[in-house]
Amino acid sequence: MLRMYAFCAVLGFAVVASTLGASNVVHAQAATAPSPEELTEARRIFSVGIQHADRGEWEEAVVCFRQVLEVREAPPVFFNLGAALVALGEYPEAEPLLLRVVDDPSAEATLVERARASLATMAERGGRLTIRLVDAPPNTVVYVDREVLPAARVGVEIPISAGEHDLSIRQGSQEITRRSVRVTIGDHAEVVVPLGAGADTALAEHDAETTADAEARANATHLGTTHDRAELRRRRLRSPWLWSGVGVGVVAIVTVILVVTHDPGVSDPVQGNSNDPTLLRF
Repeated sequence: MLRMYAFCAVLGFAVVASTLGASNVVHAQAATAPSPEELTEARRIFSVGIQHADRGEWEEAVVCFRQVLEVREAPPVFFNLGAALVALGEYPEAEPLLLRVVDDPSAEATLVERARASLATMAERGGRLTIRLVDAPPNTVVYVDREVLPAARVGVEIPISAGEHDLSIRQGSQEITRRSVRVTIGDHAEVVVPLGAGADTALAEHDAETTADAEARANATHLGTTHDRAELRRRRLRSPWLWSGVGVGVVAIVTVILVVTHDPGVSDPVQGNSNDPTLLRF
């Protein structure tokens, strides 16, 4: 009798497990296969996002494109969300979205070209930043301008717009440290944040390397100490290369002014009717 009860219990457990497994499969299928109604609503929201982008309402456009992305992933959605984030200066989040378009063999050629143009815009208007944590506990979270930086991107270069950025390191709900980081166009900046035992040594080594690099650059451009400053000034004024350099400098300044005043703008999000399969291919 006990054997029969045990057999029934095992059989019942197997049936329940099978039922739960089947239920999970159904939920997984539902998550990857939106209903026609969901697709219709996604297209409507996508169209609203395009309208916001047309008016330069980038924050509203981002909200719309994120909602569409929750329903179904598609190159046009990746691109439009990425381009809107570029317009807002949110380069760390925009880059992987635009790379998804570039690396997708099913993406339309024109869409790939626009994604490349947006990536080029980030390179022209910003720099790169590496945030390296030393002895960080597992629950450490990095925030850049109040946005969470994915753990996979900590310790590697990320694109970032030129200017001042707020860096916050938190463990759970507690902020451990906060600092401001300035990045210039074309810069490759690195921030090292010590968080545990032995971190001070690693930070000191990093600072020493940075100081050595700065001294090496200074020595490479040093004019020498065999002449006093007055003599060096006289030699510079007598040098024919000085006036040639002045001419080249004037031309360079004019060129920079023309480049700065001519703003090509961010690659525009895809325009047109959201029912066009080129825009929203589900």
